[in-house]
Amino acid sequence: MRFRLDAPTKRGVVLNGVLFRQQREKTADTVMIAITGIHGNFYSNPFYYNIGDTLNAGGIDFIYAQTNNAFGQIRTVNVNTGKEELIGSWNERFSYTDEDIDAYLTFAEEEGYEHIIAQDIPSAQTRSSTTSPAITIRRWSTSSCSLPPTSTI
Repeated sequence: MRFRLDAPTKRGVVLNGVLFRQQREKTADTVMIAITGIHGNFYSNPFYYNIGDTLNAGGIDFIYAQTNNAFGQIRTVNVNTGKEELIGSWNERFSYTDEDIDAYLTFAEEEGYEHIIAQDIPSAQTRSSTTSPAITIRRWSTSSCSLPPTSTI
C-alpha cells in the first residue's frame, strides 16, 4: 500500500514523500529511504512503484523522499511561520540538503524502525539519533548496489 508522507524540516518546510508499507500501522522493523535528485519527483518517475512493491513483498518498508529541489517551483506553507513560501530548485541552497534528509530520518526514528537503509546518503552515517542509541543505519550505494558494513548511531 502507498501512503502520502509529509515530513516537516526544522526550518518549517513540509516535504512530501510516499511511504510504502503493508498497512497504515508499521509492522516492519526495516525501512529503506530513497532520495530523489534535482527535479526528480514521484510524478515524473513511476519506477519507484516497482521498488516499493518489491521491498514490501520482502517485509521492508520504503520511503520515496522528495527534497526541496524536487520541482522548479512549488508553493507551500511554512509550518513554523504560517506564511506562504515558494520553494524549489530555482533557489536551491545545498545547505538545506542535510536538513531535508534529516526530516525523513526523524520520521523513521519516530515510527520506531530498528533498521534504516539510506540510499547513498553520506550524512546518514554521521547523524546522531534523537530517540535511540541503537538504531542501525546502512548506506546503500546505487553505484555498487551493495550494503556496506553497519553503523550504529
